[in-house]
Amino acid sequence: APVLDQNAHPIANWDAISPDNKVLSILRWSALPGASRHHWGTDLDVYSPSAMPPEYQLQLTPAEYDEQNGMFANLTKWLSANMAEYGFYRPYAIDLGGTAPEAWHISFAQEAARCAKLLTLDMLNELLHKNPIEGYLTVCDQLPLIWERFIMNVCKEPRS
Repeated sequence: APVLDQNAHPIANWDAISPDNKVLSILRWSALPGASRHHWGTDLDVYSPSAMPPEYQLQLTPAEYDEQNGMFANLTKWLSANMAEYGFYRPYAIDLGGTAPEAWHISFAQEAARCAKLLTLDMLNELLHKNPIEGYLTVCDQLPLIWERFIMNVCKEPRS
């Protein structure tokens, strides 16, 4: 799958991008291994199979969840109106300059807040050193920025 730019369009000149910008571009739409909120067991991506045309390949893009024209418009509206009642919120509801807005990504607020307090930059750094990934040196050089911009930079859960 192509890497998407900030507007969810495929990046055409991928080979011309610096390693630093490649990492930041990937993190716009994908979590750093070891830092995904999904792995905490508190966050999930939701979609409605019944709203999809036959043979459609789910993309998880803003266009699919647009409240006016998206195939999941009804789901998006229902989540907005009801998820807080069940303890969920959208950590990527708006663009805070890190992870792109994800209307499909919901988080069980109470438990996610607890997990976020337990994760530290030192823990993530140690995990990466023990389990190097592609682009390891670039990621390690940028880890404090990645931590602030993509891992801890989420919308605050609504207060009841």
